[in-house]
Amino acid sequence: MGTLDFEKALKNADNDQDLLKEVIGIFIEDTPEVINNLQEYINTENKDKIVYVAHSLKGMAGNICANDFWNTCARLEEKAPYISKPELIDMFSEITQQHKLVMDEAKSILD
Repeated sequence: MGTLDFEKALKNADNDQDLLKEVIGIFIEDTPEVINNLQEYINTENKDKIVYVAHSLKGMAGNICANDFWNTCARLEEKAPYISKPELIDMFSEITQQHKLVMDEAKSILD
């Protein structure tokens, strides 16, 4: 299985491939800005905003069944209030790596 559970995502979209492609397109369009916001909030240690943005990313990941990305965002959402800036930076690195994998796979689906 890749970074996306395409079969589950398609089932969640009532087997409507056009709808799923639209949702994937929204993910591709919207998440880079959200990732940039997350980096800013980590740099300034704005933990309330980190939690909020991690929750948003988790929802976006869930919409396309990007399960590993979802899990990492959920961990950040849960741990952000309690961990140090270096730990936040490490988690951000993991999130950006997973995001790139998801983006690559999502773009290949739309091609």
